[in-house]
Amino acid sequence: MTALRFTACFWLLLAFSPCSYGGTASVTALMERSGLAEQVQRIPASVRAGLVHAQRLGDPLPEATFDAMISSARRTIVAHDILAAVEQSLAQTLSESEIETLLAWYQSDLGREIIAAEKRVASEQAQAEMFATAPSLYRDQQRVAFARQLDNLFQASDMVIGLQAYTGTAVFSALTLGETPNHEVDIQAVQQQILKEIEASRPLVEQGIVLSFLYAYQNLDMAKLEKYQSFLERPATRRFNDTVADSLNQALQAGITDFARHLAKLLSGDLRRS
Repeated sequence: MTALRFTACFWLLLAFSPCSYGGTASVTALMERSGLAEQVQRIPASVRAGLVHAQRLGDPLPEATFDAMISSARRTIVAHDILAAVEQSLAQTLSESEIETLLAWYQSDLGREIIAAEKRVASEQAQAEMFATAPSLYRDQQRVAFARQLDNLFQASDMVIGLQAYTGTAVFSALTLGETPNHEVDIQAVQQQILKEIEASRPLVEQGIVLSFLYAYQNLDMAKLEKYQSFLERPATRRFNDTVADSLNQALQAGITDFARHLAKLLSGDLRRS
């Protein structure tokens, strides 16, 4: 299901609040019932949590610089904007018949069971328990193979790597331009170097995503999971997941670009810190 994919995509870097956004009633219902809307609401907080985590590792940034990053993230990476972009893409891509078919599945007993299992992964307690139980979860090779199939089906690892590279390049550029405005940055060279470093961490990214799937579905028997996989491989489900992935990726890249621009202005003194 799409919602868990986005939990997995942000496990390295979650507080739900109601939000209204434009679109057809059926698409809105699909986003709600699939768990997608709630999960997207968590993304901005996840990004900020990721910045805090990174600040605690290695050489920390100066406090003023880090405060500027958090301020910029709050202003530019907004759940409402991401939701609106995803919903618009779904409304343009899916037919009413496809939406009704997807809604019927998410309202089925198995669909509700899958959604409930995925929601449990988001809590801090669940995250800690997930890592603590990792050795036992990885012992079941049949479930590990299933989780890896989901990763390939969703292309979750590729999405994480791509977003990390895009974010790393944007943040590096913002820090450089903000602190030394007249300094020319070879973006292509920076991007290649960052991508090289991030690709080296791919095994850890894949391991984390697989672990998220293993933990979420540990109480569901394989017969149910096989039915779930069959649902994921249907044309309408693939169109749904592919559309969500593409539109989410575009919306996040747009937000990250705005974040980098806002950060550079803050660091160069063009804006007042709030």
